Amino acid sequence: MGHKGKGWRFGALLVLGLAVAIPSTEGFSQVVKLNYGGTSASSGQYVYCVAMTKAINDQVPEVRVTNMETSASVENARLLHRGDIDFGNITIDIAYRMANGVEDFKGMKNQTLRQLWCWSILPHTVFVTKESGITSIYQLTGKKFAAGFTGSDTEFITFKLFEANEIKPAWFRGGLAALVDAVKNRQLLGYVKSGGPDPSVQDIASLIPITLLPIPDEALAKGNALFPGRFTRANVKARSYPGQEGEIPSYPVIPCDIATTRLSEDLGYKMCKAIYQAREKLAKSIKYAEVFLDFPQSALIGSIPVHAGLYKLCKEMGVKVPEHLIPPEAKR
Repeated sequence: MGHKGKGWRFGALLVLGLAVAIPSTEGFSQVVKLNYGGTSASSGQYVYCVAMTKAINDQVPEVRVTNMETSASVENARLLHRGDIDFGNITIDIAYRMANGVEDFKGMKNQTLRQLWCWSILPHTVFVTKESGITSIYQLTGKKFAAGFTGSDTEFITFKLFEANEIKPAWFRGGLAALVDAVKNRQLLGYVKSGGPDPSVQDIASLIPITLLPIPDEALAKGNALFPGRFTRANVKARSYPGQEGEIPSYPVIPCDIATTRLSEDLGYKMCKAIYQAREKLAKSIKYAEVFLDFPQSALIGSIPVHAGLYKLCKEMGVKVPEHLIPPEAKR
């Protein structure tokens, strides 16, 4: 996810609170203004952020959502923790780490996080140049390889997967442009990128033949044995890249929109209902957004409780919510 877009924060957030009442011209005495932490405008995923906020603003007249440009998941988690945004684009893995205050979120444990909806399942493309002769992730020990661009959730969870499988490449770190240049200059054998088919990998593959490396079941099993519940299965679609005929088994990053208990049950319910009504349009807004077609069932993943508003919608629709995802406030 993206890197830029931090300039709005200190100026805009001085005047935009968590819920600011302003006069409405649409029949409501008050309109609740909500700040949404999205991603960089240069990211392909920004299209989704715009489509989602429009769906809510069009269908919930008592809410006005402002789409804030941020550097995505990690920054959004920190902004949400501080109360600087009301909901944001955060992966389920990052939500897990912050909810439990572990790893890079030590000292920031936040059990008020609540899941609204998941908007995609983005498989990871794990590739090397064909000339390297490598055909398995287990052959990467000692080789120049990148887990993802520096600071991305892709990099973080790939480090964990490889650690669990005792695979120790000579890690290369840098921004996405640096990774692309390094592969083209033969300084790097390959890297991991979410969201296949990925344009940066397609660009490389148009110049240098590549090999996609499958992630076997036993590698995911070892990952989950050391880091429970962190790794699921997702496949890179067939013919995503030149020379790739069949699907390639991999693991995903799953971006969701996450709020906290500060967002009321009533507003959360109306927002989730708006997403349900717009699900077909949202599914077409970006590649790999087909999960919206199965909303609200598709939101019942991860390890943090769902928002009370989503829980209300699920009950209304007869969708069973797993016990561990039912929010404590809904049990009172």
